[in-house]
Amino acid sequence: MDNLGIFYINLARSQDRRRAMEAELNKYHCTYTRVEAADGKQPEMVENSGYSAKLNKKYYHKSLSSGEIGCVESHKRALNAFLQSDFQCALILEDDARANYDFFQELTSVAQTANSWDIVKLYLGKKKKRLGTAAKISENLTIGIPQKIPNSTLAQLVSREGAEKLMQAYAEFGEPSDVL
Repeated sequence: MDNLGIFYINLARSQDRRRAMEAELNKYHCTYTRVEAADGKQPEMVENSGYSAKLNKKYYHKSLSSGEIGCVESHKRALNAFLQSDFQCALILEDDARANYDFFQELTSVAQTANSWDIVKLYLGKKKKRLGTAAKISENLTIGIPQKIPNSTLAQLVSREGAEKLMQAYAEFGEPSDVL
């Protein structure tokens, strides 16, 4: 996993989630970086985030909550940490994501092809998503383009080029981080 950096987002007040995430990552002998999440309860963070009510109205069906704005800001922080590193791609996790050893091994294989993609959003929900174009990576991992964008994306694999594109998109935004 030399070219894959693992960054997880965690609010300072969410110590239980921090302990659970670090226990999970340590169990699989992962090297990781904790990124302090932006707190949506801080009005100055929301005001300086780049959130645009105009873009929101144009592209999304409801105004973003301060927590959703904080989530975008948190992803910006994780992307900045990645771009300041020497890694070729990053796995960015929210602190409630869970995985297993096979998952990390499969992502290591996908990371080797980081020059051919920008962002791989990782979703595991109650309902299986319908995919248009899809490629089966392994027995447990299929990568594809969903017919409908899933919300509640808990993790994403990002190449350097993808991180730079996301940072441009996050400069002024009107949608949640898992939709952009």
